Order: sequence, then C-alpha cells, then structure tokens
Amino acid sequence: MEKRLDFKCSSCGEEFVFLNGVEKSSKDKDAINAAIVDYSESFKNEINEAINKEGFIEAIATFHPKFCSKCNVIVQGISVSSVYKNGKISIIESECPYCSSELKKIDYKFLKCPNCKKGLLKVKEVD
Repeated sequence: MEKRLDFKCSSCGEEFVFLNGVEKSSKDKDAINAAIVDYSESFKNEINEAINKEGFIEAIATFHPKFCSKCNVIVQGISVSSVYKNGKISIIESECPYCSSELKKIDYKFLKCPNCKKGLLKVKEVD
C-alpha cells in the first residue's frame, strides 16, 4: 500500500514530501524504466540488467524516504525487487542522487531538519 509522508520542521517550517511503501509491481520494462528515470545511471544500468535477465517475471518498486549522511539530505529512496521464474529475487537499492553514497534508513521520530539543523521534523502519514 502506497502512502505519502509529509515532513515539516518545527523550527524553520521547511516541508518535505516523500512516498512510503510499495508503488507498484510491473512486468512492463518501459514502465519500470519510467519509474527510475530520475535516479543515477549506475542504478538504472543495474535495474536494466536485472529486468533483462532470462526468466524475468516482474519487478516490485518500494519507495521510502532515506538519508544521505555525506550530503546531509533526505531523498526519495527506492528499492527494486526483480522476481525470476527460478524463484530467485534480486534486490537493488538506490543511492544518493547527488554523491552516489549509500542511503540510510530514517528514524522518523527523531529526525532533525536537514535545512536549519535545529528543529525536529514532524511527520504526518497520508493515504
């Protein structure tokens, strides 16, 4: 189930909006490529390699807000699980779109604002 997370800083008022949850599953390779168009070339290449392997059935994209500790930004993270006829599953995680670093999961309860670095972000879940 796809949800949206709205973050708002208690100090500076900065707002961030991210998807959180399964976006969709698809067998259509063009739709899969359209969903990852804003991500890094290396991520797109990994996904294309995975969906063009023999026995590919479908891909499931899961979106979660993630944090890059190097850039100090919250970004829309995505993991793509590719399912194959032999029962194998490959999972590919996106990286930071700015520096290509590994992204970290976010603890929503104690997240400081990456903009002002003072206030805590208040989170609201929207269906």
